[in-house]
Amino acid sequence: MSNILITGSDGFVGKILVAKLSLKKYNFLQVTRERKGENSVACNLSDPGKVIDLLNNYRPKIIINLAAVIKFNESSSSDFFSVNVLLT
Repeated sequence: MSNILITGSDGFVGKILVAKLSLKKYNFLQVTRERKGENSVACNLSDPGKVIDLLNNYRPKIIINLAAVIKFNESSSSDFFSVNVLLT
C-alpha cells in the first residue's frame, strides 16, 4: 500500500484518522512534536531541512496535513500565524 504521512495526528481529527487507517491496515507515519510510538516520528515542521529529510526518508505518496495551533493569545500570535498560514 502507499505510504501516507500524517501531520497533526495527535489532534482530535488526527486520532480518529489514525484509528481508521490502523483498522484498514494502511501503511502510515505520524508526524508529531514528540515521538508517540512505532509508526511515529518527531519533527519540527517549521524547520524546512528536517521536513525535507523526512520526506526523502519516508517517500510518502499521500500527505495529510492536520497540524495546527488552536490556542491563540497575544504572546504566541507569531506561532499561530506561522503554523496555521505559512506551513500549510
